Amino acid sequence: MSKGLSERALGPFFRGLSAMFNCGIPLHQAFQALAAGETDPHLRCWGEQVASRLAQGHSLAQAFKLSQLPMTWILSLISVGERSGRLAYCLDRIADKLEKDHASRMQQQQLLVYPAFTLGVATLMLCMVPALVFPAQQKLMGELGVNLHGPLAGLFNIWSKLASPWFFCGLGLASFFAVRQPKIRRALSLAGSRIPGPWQTVRTQLELSALWAELSIQIDSGLPVLQSIQTIQQQKGWSSALALVAEQVMQGEELNRAFSLAGFPRTAVEMLKVGEESGQLPKVFSWLKDFYAEGARHQMESLLAWIEPIVLLGLGMLCAVLILVTLLPMVSTLNVLG
Repeated sequence: MSKGLSERALGPFFRGLSAMFNCGIPLHQAFQALAAGETDPHLRCWGEQVASRLAQGHSLAQAFKLSQLPMTWILSLISVGERSGRLAYCLDRIADKLEKDHASRMQQQQLLVYPAFTLGVATLMLCMVPALVFPAQQKLMGELGVNLHGPLAGLFNIWSKLASPWFFCGLGLASFFAVRQPKIRRALSLAGSRIPGPWQTVRTQLELSALWAELSIQIDSGLPVLQSIQTIQQQKGWSSALALVAEQVMQGEELNRAFSLAGFPRTAVEMLKVGEESGQLPKVFSWLKDFYAEGARHQMESLLAWIEPIVLLGLGMLCAVLILVTLLPMVSTLNVLG
C-alpha cells in the first residue's frame, strides 16, 4: 500500500466514494471532496493525486495504478467494475472488505491488551519496588555485618545499580513509543504469528477468511475464477498454495481438486465441490468466509478465557517472588539484631 495509507483510513474513504458515486457525482469531484475533508495528510495527498489523474482523462484503475496503490485485488476489482458497469457495487464491496479486515486486526490486538497491561504493571512493580527498598536494606546490612550469598546477593547488586525510578520510567516510555512504530509492530505481529498453538490457528483461520472474501468479491464482480486466483496469488500469505491451484486449474483440474492438492482444509474442499456442482461458487466463497471468521472469533474467545487465569497466576508468582526477595534480607537482619 502507498506510504502512510492503512485499511483503517481507506475503508471509510471507499464507503464515502461509493455513496457519492451512487448519487451521480463524477468520480474526480468525489475524490476532490473526500480528499478536502480528510484529516489524514497521507490519504488527502493520495486522494488529490487520484482526482488529478481522473481529471486528465485516466480511468479509475489507471489512476489508482499511477498513484501507487499496489493492492492488486483492488485494482482488479475496479477494472472489472468499470468494464461491467458495476463500479458502484465493486466500490461498496471494497469498503466492506477493508473495514472487516481492520475490525479483525483490532480484535486480535484487543485480545492481548488485558494480559499485556497486567504483566507490564507486575513487571514494573517487580523492578521498581526492590530498586527503592534494596539500597536502604543493603546499607543497613553492611553496617550490621550481614552478608548475602548466592542468587540473592546477585539480585541485590543488580537492583542497587538500577536504584533510580527514573530509569524504569524512561525504559517504559521508550518501550511505549517503540511499540507504536509501524515497523516494530509488524515485526511483533510476524513473531506472534509464528508462535505455535491456538494463536497460530486463529491467524490461519483469519487468513483463510480473508482469502475466501477476496475470491467471493472478485468472482461475484465478474472476474473469471482463474484470473481471480492469479490476482490474489501476487499478494503475500498464500502465494505458493495459490500458484499450485492456478497451475492445476490451467491443466484442466476441477477447482475443488486443485485446492485439495494445494493442502487446503477438507471442509473448504467439500464446499467448493458443492459450489461447482450447483454453479454457486460466489455464495460458497461467501459462506466459507463467514465460517472461518466465526471459527476465529470462537477460538479467540476461548484463548481469552485461558489467558486470564494464566495472567493472574503469573501475577501471583511475581508478587510472591517480590515478597520473598524483600523479606528474606529483613529476616537475616533481625536474626543479627536478635
